Parts: sequence; C-alpha cells; structure tokens
Amino acid sequence: MPVNLDALIRYHTIDQCLQNKYRSWTWEDLANACFKALDEARYRSEKNTVSKRTIENDIRILRSSILGYNAPIVCKKGIYSYSDSNYSLKNASLTQEDIKHIALAIETLKQYKGFRFFDNLKHTFDSLEHRVSIQLHQNISKLIHFEDTYLPTGTNFINTILDAIQNQQVLKITYQKFDSDIIKHNILHPYLLKEFKNRWYVLGFNPEFDFFKTYALDRINHIEIILEQLYKENSEINAQSFFSNVIGVSNPTDPIQEINIIVKPVFANYIKTQPLHHSQTIIKEDDNGLFINLKVVHNVELETLLCGYASFLIIQSPETLRIAIKKRLKDALNNFE
Repeated sequence: MPVNLDALIRYHTIDQCLQNKYRSWTWEDLANACFKALDEARYRSEKNTVSKRTIENDIRILRSSILGYNAPIVCKKGIYSYSDSNYSLKNASLTQEDIKHIALAIETLKQYKGFRFFDNLKHTFDSLEHRVSIQLHQNISKLIHFEDTYLPTGTNFINTILDAIQNQQVLKITYQKFDSDIIKHNILHPYLLKEFKNRWYVLGFNPEFDFFKTYALDRINHIEIILEQLYKENSEINAQSFFSNVIGVSNPTDPIQEINIIVKPVFANYIKTQPLHHSQTIIKEDDNGLFINLKVVHNVELETLLCGYASFLIIQSPETLRIAIKKRLKDALNNFE
C-alpha cells in the first residue's frame, strides 16, 4: 500500500499526540495537530483542514497490520488513547525476531568494555526493548554465556585515542614497558586501535623512528593531546590489514614465513574447525595426520600459540621455529624439575 508524505506526517503526529498522556485527544484535537504539522512541514494538502473521515481512516490503518504498526489505539467517549502507554510507532516496525537479534548483538558487544559508543548503544537498546518487549533481552542473556573478561588496565585511554584518530590529533604518550624501569615519552600520530586477547593496542606513526609503532594501552601511564603539531595522515599503509600476516601484534613488518605443521589425527578436527590463522591451508590428510601450511610472521605470539598445542603438533619447517619451540618446552620442563 503506497503511503505519501502527507499520510506519514499525520501518522507520526497522531502517534506523538497519543504518547502525551497528560491531555485528552478528540478527533478534532488530532486533526488540528495534523494540520499544524503539515503546515510546519510545508506539505499541507490542498484542503485547509484535516477531516474527521481522514483521522478515522488514519487510525484504522494505524490499528491494522497493513503497515505493520498494529497500534493499540482505543476510543472511549470520543477520547483517543493508547491502551499500552509504552507504545510508539518508532519501534513498531521492529518484530520480536528483530529485537532478539539486537539483544544478541548487545550481549556480544558487552565483551568490548571501555568504548563510550557502547554505553550510548546500550542505553538506546534498554529504552527500545523496554517499550517493545522487556523480556526478550533478559531471556537472551539467560540462554547464552560468554567467557568472562576482566577490564584490563589502559582501557580508560580507548576513547581518548579513538577521538584523536577521528579528529586527526597528535598524541604524547608516557610509556613504560613491563620489564623496564625507564619511562619514555613518545610522540604518536595514531591510526588504529587493535584488540588481541583482551588487551588493547594503538598503531601509529612515530616521527622519532620515522616508522610505524604499536603501543600497548596497559603500559601507557598518561596521554596528552599535542594541538600545535600537524597530524601526519596515513598514506603509506592499510591500517586495517597491517596485522593480517601476524598472530597478535608483534613484528608485523617482519618477513612472512611458510610454516608447515602436521597435526595429529586426534586433534585434526579442532584445527580444521578453528584454524590457527586465516592463511591456514590444508595440504593433505592421511593416517599420519592433517598437513597444514601457514603464511605468517614468526613472532612471540605464534610461538606461544603453538606451545599450547605442542603435544598435538609436529613442526616440519622452518627449522628456526622448531628450535624456538623446543627451547620454550625445555625451559617449561625445567620449571617442574
């Protein structure tokens, strides 16, 4: 059923009127409100008034499922109102299935703590689902359970860094590594926020090194915006794909290596269903196991990942990775002597 702008303005004007519970609304009141709204929108129909028949027809459509509104409009002694005081056309087009999907998305986004925009989204959704179906969100949270995550140190800097990236502002970062007593002050032109295993990092250009650097937020003590410095726009790298060839965040510009691994048969399905890296390809599978190939940078995160699966894997090449994993396992064994 085609709906013109004139009708849409009337529908939403009627909705706004009926949401006002502090006064009574006759058809004449609704008609006058619609006329004023059309006049303000400079879309008044040729007629100088909105007729009773027009209002009654609008209400009939709003009550029906023709446009999906199903508005609970009642009329008692010539007074129109909503039987559900929380109803609004603004959320009427959302189905129960829509709300369920939004609820699931909210539960997922809860895992990413520290973002100001999530707080705003959560507030919006709380308001929406209260008006439509307050039980749906609660039911979803009972049916799905995510791994509990703590709020890591440094997440208080997320919004400052995000604003600096959006506003193209230079940052002065006070930084201290975990294994050092030295506090350094770094100038950074920030480009990207990166999350890995519940820790947050910022990638940007450091003019001191004339290169791109990554800093962990949990090692930042203080951030200051340097307004007098001109921001260097990123025209050299694709920040979104900068880490695509690494596991984690370490050494993203190092050479990519081909990693060949045999996965024992008992663990093959786990690696097939949850690859070690997006570059993982299956070479073959036989009684000896699953033969896979990765194209990644050899860094500390790769070693840590492979050590976690060490009893199920045989690293064929490169030899440097075999030696590094072997040393790690020997060191771990010595801890239990």
